[in-house]
Amino acid sequence: MRTGRRHPYDFTLSVEASAHAICRIGDRLTMDSEDVLDLINNGRSICISNPFSNSQNRGRYLFYSGLENDFFVAVIAVSDISKKAILITILTREQHEQDIGKNLDRMSQKRAAKSVLTQKEYAEWVARSFPPVESSVNQSGKFKNIRLNIEYWDENAGRKLVIFSSPPISADALRSVPVRELLDNDVFAFWLLERLNRKAVPLDRIITFHLVCGIDNITELAI
Repeated sequence: MRTGRRHPYDFTLSVEASAHAICRIGDRLTMDSEDVLDLINNGRSICISNPFSNSQNRGRYLFYSGLENDFFVAVIAVSDISKKAILITILTREQHEQDIGKNLDRMSQKRAAKSVLTQKEYAEWVARSFPPVESSVNQSGKFKNIRLNIEYWDENAGRKLVIFSSPPISADALRSVPVRELLDNDVFAFWLLERLNRKAVPLDRIITFHLVCGIDNITELAI
């Protein structure tokens, strides 16, 4: 079974800050420069732009600041040999989005927030940041029209797809927990195994599975 993949440029860095970056940190964050560098150097920032796609080897790394309750983007020049790097500047979320011409995607936000928050803090952050669309949730707190799509390998037919409806899990859980972690939920795991057995889907032949809601697509939970 394929598990969630790290971005190839989420490697651990050894970053020092330029004088300009230290000034921008002071201007834009309550965190001091040492705390920002500690967060980046300990792998709690998320690569959202390949540092080796341009001649300056500059990448963009997203991180979440609980003090500001907001996201920031570190622009980092990375050595492709030693992984030593220089923090060039810090952008606010608005500056970054203006640069790229679109909003931060939800999955990057979730990954960045989850890397610095406790499990309880993260669940509360998800509930605040991505409340379920009212029309997509029923009175019992479960998503309507939710489907679990499972692709697996069949010796005779090759790749095949089975679709299961209405998994027994709340909207909040679906919003805050990656699919692979739902397997630790006894109710969900029993429900899934029972349906896989009915369809004679061998566990060791599963290629991918992901959740999709007909009203509010949540395929970013795919594994």
